[in-house]
Amino acid sequence: MIKLNFYYLKLIIVCIFFIPLFALGKVISQSYAFKDYDEAYESPIFLKFDMESTKLGLITTDFTGFVKNFSVTGDVQKNIAKKITLSFLIKNMDTDSDGRNEKMWEYCLDFKNHPEIILNSKNPITLNEGQQTVPLWINLRGKKFPIDMDIKLKKEANQILATGNAKAFISKLEIPDPSIAIAEVNDLIKISFHFPIKYEK
Repeated sequence: MIKLNFYYLKLIIVCIFFIPLFALGKVISQSYAFKDYDEAYESPIFLKFDMESTKLGLITTDFTGFVKNFSVTGDVQKNIAKKITLSFLIKNMDTDSDGRNEKMWEYCLDFKNHPEIILNSKNPITLNEGQQTVPLWINLRGKKFPIDMDIKLKKEANQILATGNAKAFISKLEIPDPSIAIAEVNDLIKISFHFPIKYEK
């Protein structure tokens, strides 16, 4: 009788402590880092933003900024990813121009008071190959804004290749306009990424 009770006690302990772990699924936690702008530019893995500025209303030039260090986390259960978060420090954003970087960090994004930018998935994401539009929240300057990201997933060996593209706007994100008298920064921000995520069913 004592042995039987002890068996059931062990079974209860297993149910309490281990079944919830299986229900939670597996945790995604990956970081990507580059030593400088050039290494980020050359890498097939990237998180970047493209913008344009027009000088004297005549000459339009574009520039690309890279995030030199960023991380992705989330929970995966079967073929569903939940609570996906992409985050990075503002000072890891690099446009290959010291003056432009300083203005972006300090004036536009107020990194001293809000040092990090975070993107969160609003809804669970199905990990099927192909393209889908994923609604996200982007947190910056102490506020949260909606943004839609077009994401393409491709399964390859034991990982998923994720490619994303989105359009955001300086005005809609309530970012102070960095334009000056002789150069107007266009409102559109093109955000894109490409990185592998290790994944097992």
